[in-house]
Amino acid sequence: MNWLNDASSPPIGSAVQSLIVAPMNGGGEMGRRVRETDWSASALGAYETWPQSLRSSLSLVLNTKGIAALYWGPEQWLLYNDAYAAALGDRHPAAFGRPMPEVLTDIAPVLSPQVAEVLRTGEGFAVENLTMIMHRYGRDEETVWTYSFSPVQGEEADFAGVLLLATEMTGQKSVERLQAQSQLRLETALRIARLGIFDWQPYAGRIEMDARSSEIFGLPNLGEFSHENAFACIAPDHLDQLRTETLGLMGISRPFDPKDLGRTVDFNYDLVQPDGSRRSILSSGVIIQNPDGTRRMVGAFHDVTDLKRAEAVALGERDEAQDRETTALADAERVKLALAAGAIIGTWHWNPTTDQFTIDEAFATAFGLDAALGREGIPMAQIVATVHPDDQAGLAIAISEAVQRGGAYAHQYRTKRLDGNYYWLEANGRVEMDSEGTPVSFPGVLIDIEERRTMEAERDRATAMLQESEHFLRSVLASSNDCIKVLDIDAKLVFMSEGGKRVMEVSDFNEIVGCPWPDFWQEEGNLAVKEAIASAQAGVASTFQGYADTMKGNRRYWDVQVSPILGVDGKPERILSVSRDITALKEAEEVRAVLAQELAHRMKNTLAMVQAIVTQTLRQVPSIEEGRKSISHRLGALARAQDILTQSSSDEADARAVVEAAIGPHQTEDRRIHVNGQMCLLTAQQALGLSLAIHELSTNAAKYGALSKAAGQIDVSWKESNGGFKFTWIETGGPTVVPPETRGFGSKLIERIVASYFDGEGRIDFDPAGIQFTLTGALGRSELAA
Repeated sequence: MNWLNDASSPPIGSAVQSLIVAPMNGGGEMGRRVRETDWSASALGAYETWPQSLRSSLSLVLNTKGIAALYWGPEQWLLYNDAYAAALGDRHPAAFGRPMPEVLTDIAPVLSPQVAEVLRTGEGFAVENLTMIMHRYGRDEETVWTYSFSPVQGEEADFAGVLLLATEMTGQKSVERLQAQSQLRLETALRIARLGIFDWQPYAGRIEMDARSSEIFGLPNLGEFSHENAFACIAPDHLDQLRTETLGLMGISRPFDPKDLGRTVDFNYDLVQPDGSRRSILSSGVIIQNPDGTRRMVGAFHDVTDLKRAEAVALGERDEAQDRETTALADAERVKLALAAGAIIGTWHWNPTTDQFTIDEAFATAFGLDAALGREGIPMAQIVATVHPDDQAGLAIAISEAVQRGGAYAHQYRTKRLDGNYYWLEANGRVEMDSEGTPVSFPGVLIDIEERRTMEAERDRATAMLQESEHFLRSVLASSNDCIKVLDIDAKLVFMSEGGKRVMEVSDFNEIVGCPWPDFWQEEGNLAVKEAIASAQAGVASTFQGYADTMKGNRRYWDVQVSPILGVDGKPERILSVSRDITALKEAEEVRAVLAQELAHRMKNTLAMVQAIVTQTLRQVPSIEEGRKSISHRLGALARAQDILTQSSSDEADARAVVEAAIGPHQTEDRRIHVNGQMCLLTAQQALGLSLAIHELSTNAAKYGALSKAAGQIDVSWKESNGGFKFTWIETGGPTVVPPETRGFGSKLIERIVASYFDGEGRIDFDPAGIQFTLTGALGRSELAA
């Protein structure tokens, strides 16, 4: 029997490998799929045969919360997590475990060459906002992606796979387009209405203006000015009063009245233009309190020069009929409010005293109402009927409160437009009271805010997505057991992930922030990290392995990837380092190397012994057949001894186990071979030699000695004392022993070869009462230890 092919004794390397391989943990639905799939039928082979780099990388992918995937090997086998599966749409699960170029035919022309280049060069990269057409759920869809590719090193020096981390930006880019379109429309509306926006911070002495405000004041479009520059543009006859009112209202020239906080205030004044002409301005603003307790005013400048001229013309035509004068004043009031609010839909005027409600033509057209009836007066019930049923009660309350208190009115609600759909709008107006507090006029303007509300909803969704993405990145960094660090370009530590603090046993990161990273490495690792930093500073990624102590002094062996972080100019501005604790793997590799060394040593000794047995046996036997049988029996004894050594966790064997295994094939049913001995350990060479000796003695006893007679007995014993070893074999009750005329190989094997393994002496006595063999020597140390 050949022990190398004995199925009952697993090879040493397989035993070590089985200790290293563990089933895939976690990973959600795709993790379950990995565990339940029979990979032996796939091109990737059985899971237990996968390289450690593939299993570790896939574990990271499966337990990542965002979109992540692994492209493995030159075929780019596709393995991914739950988030990637959702992004694939109806192509999941058919795409799992198949080559990416075969299953993602729509985007593979872009991705596959990138993956191949990363595998070839070992250099990762990132792409932002890449537009790709993907086929999902039966249709082509324009999608936008931000993603990064990172190389994964295999067991050899090459790169075996590529790690993908991605974020789908399709929704966010759609929001940005809507925002840009809405901003353009808003700027157009403001320009048509001659409005400008301002943010005045008197405590800081500055005012921020948009382009339209700068144009109104005749100032260059710089965005921000000293407020003295703005005051200098005001007509001298209006300046002192305006300065006194505004600075007093803001609490600078007199104590601030808290009731003014949040209140809308208006100021009328003239500006002197660079050509000497004057423009009439109506400023409307809201007072806001800053976090530091100071106050600011945010509002709009309204150029009402043309309105003033129109009012002057209207007031000069006093010979007009009273009804035309009233209509003109109401129209002028609507125009003023429309300009102030940047009106888009239309205006109204309501006389609470007569309950007359009139609307302009734009209002009537937008809601499909009779424009003529709107000029003469339209029933309020007909207006309210256009309001969404869910919003009517709130509108009634808002109007009632405005009429009771007077002043500004603003309310948002949905109304049915000409196309039959409901849209959001905002009504802005002002209730004017007479001297007795009775409402006498309620003009107002309607603003379409449907798109603004849609934009705000999309903005909130985009903000939530960004917050979720940030939370995801923080979770990845916190859950990863890799030590992820960011260094400045001079290799000083500026950031370490939560997982990194755990594995590096860092209790207070502030104690090491700013420290040079090479100072954490010892011996060859210090030189390797300096070379990796130099490569990153030159824009090249690299990897190395080495020893570094944790902050508590525990020695660890690390696998490290170092990559440059590029700035907007494409040059390295920081350095990313990802270190993985592979101490256990390193120790396992060292154990494997020791076992391989031991195996080679045993093989060498065993082959030498087999060679000696075969050579000497063939010299002594009379025929080839006899030689074959003798060799077979002797190799069988050798194999049984080897079985004992293989089953042992060390390179030593118990003497009793060796003896009982050797006599096993020769033991009689009535057990006439008696064994007696104490516990003692033999080296591998001694165990093999003693087993061969017992085999030779047992074979001789069965043919010619004690076991050839029914009454024959054999006593086998051994003992150990102070490192010395003595073994005896005594036969009794057999045929009378006659010394042989010549000695064969068996005698030489017992007396010379086996004895040499014990550094001692072996002697066969041909006592007429029975063969006796005595072996004396020393118990040696393990050959591997030696």
